[in-house]
Amino acid sequence: MSSTPLAVLEVAGAPFDIGHALGRHAARAIHEQVRELAEFKALLPWRGHPYTTELEAAARRRTPAYVAEIEGLAAGADWPFQEAFLWNAKGDLRAAGEPPGHGCTTLFAVDGDTRWIVHNEDGAAAHHDDVFMVRARPEEGLAFTSFAYPGLICGNSFAVNAYGVVQTLNNLAARDGRVGVPRQLVARALLDCAGLDGPLAILRGWTRASGYHHGLAQAGDRRLLAVEAPASGVAARLVADRHAHANHLVEEDFARVRQVVSASSARRQEHAAERFVAAGADTLDVLFDDAIHGRADREGEGWTLATARFRIDDHTVRLEVFRGEATTPAFIETVSR
Repeated sequence: MSSTPLAVLEVAGAPFDIGHALGRHAARAIHEQVRELAEFKALLPWRGHPYTTELEAAARRRTPAYVAEIEGLAAGADWPFQEAFLWNAKGDLRAAGEPPGHGCTTLFAVDGDTRWIVHNEDGAAAHHDDVFMVRARPEEGLAFTSFAYPGLICGNSFAVNAYGVVQTLNNLAARDGRVGVPRQLVARALLDCAGLDGPLAILRGWTRASGYHHGLAQAGDRRLLAVEAPASGVAARLVADRHAHANHLVEEDFARVRQVVSASSARRQEHAAERFVAAGADTLDVLFDDAIHGRADREGEGWTLATARFRIDDHTVRLEVFRGEATTPAFIETVSR
């Protein structure tokens, strides 16, 4: 089965330039799709809210370059900056009281000298034809390749940088939100790390408004990490065999953290644990399974927009991106160290 095509955008330059290119590329989708989504309209009451102002101030203090990317994105799409910032802080605003958003599922495996991270990227069905891949060559920071959504700077989905650092992200619906750096910008910062100690230092050292579950690996580093990082702490699991994660906290460190566990996340977590961790099924077979692979007709759930398979060894990372249930990749990237 062939795969649905996936556009590739090449961007370069200063942070504002990077954002401007993202905005220009996605301008039609931003105005025709994003701004019409109920998810976006639910954010508008936060415009001008003191909490939003504090999030922006925290972002400008800690991550001015990534705020400049949002400014460039807004300019490129002819979109008010405050609306663009709301969209890039949507996870933090949900953590402050909005309903949980779409989810993803990630599988981790160690096979001899090879590590695998395989990830279903789930989002709004409206984005299906508008998501794209980005190859970025920033003047500041590291080059990277990332899956991207209209209206968002890179970093909230899956990516690999020039040093072979891999990151995948799953939404968490923990209710421990606070004033801090928006999680989208934290995740973007991890793409500028030359090794796995950098992401761990950022996650443990920065005050975050909310957080993600991060899948982390690097060519040449034998560690395979599944990291839960809500606003209130960090739990880094070193995967030695197989592990699966959906969209709720499962580590004992966060047993007392209040969270929303959706029926979808609970189902996907249980199914992945049974088929992948316990029974040892193939990664793509599990993620293409109807119990995990999101469909547009499932109201209230995310549609699987892409599946990313990362193969990480001592010298290279190979990324394959699949659309739908196609067994032929729509995009392939290899990073060598």
